[in-house]
Amino acid sequence: LGEADLVLAGPFEGRARRDLLRRFGFEVMVLGLWTSLDQGREQVRALAARLDTKPAGEDLVARIDAARARAKGVAAQPRRILVLQRRGYTPGSTSYLDGLLREMGLV
Repeated sequence: LGEADLVLAGPFEGRARRDLLRRFGFEVMVLGLWTSLDQGREQVRALAARLDTKPAGEDLVARIDAARARAKGVAAQPRRILVLQRRGYTPGSTSYLDGLLREMGLV
């Protein structure tokens, strides 16, 4: 960690470890799991604000939005797909991936 200005942690990172980092003077920012692309956009904005790089954050959000617009309805007809992740997991209907796939016309 050395002279890190910021430590990013996920929601499943142990509280004890986060507290220890804070006691040693590190700022810890916990980034949650996205359940929607809108949450992801807000997380990008929050991190960009913390890093004092709001223009870069807005540029990234704009590129995400543009990619979503290009992908909207890309499937000529509704297609049924199965997404398998590591260890056989599948994303649920409340995941950001499900939302994105639906925007594309996939079920």
